[in-house]
Amino acid sequence: MKHKETLKFGISYYFEYICRYIQCIIIPNMEVTVKKWGNSLGIRIPYLIAKNMALKDGIPVRVRNTKAGILISPKQSETLLEMLDKITPKNMHKEVETGSAIGGEIW
Repeated sequence: MKHKETLKFGISYYFEYICRYIQCIIIPNMEVTVKKWGNSLGIRIPYLIAKNMALKDGIPVRVRNTKAGILISPKQSETLLEMLDKITPKNMHKEVETGSAIGGEIW
């Protein structure tokens, strides 16, 4: 039944999605000032934008330089397959000997 598939996320999911969409339309472009932060430069992300993007203090973000400007997006955690794809014969460590079995281990 199609209606069951539509409601699989629940009403609250769709309500939150619609609210975020409306906030994206309502929030105007905001001007912020670049400030020195140690040896780097930083900006403060306005509250409404941070809330809309579910940004919280301390979460990692990805910063990219694009033709349109600077793109800041929440960093997505890597999947196991993505991490395994990074293993090469060059960066793989050798076996580590931990000694003989001490107990009921079966090797």
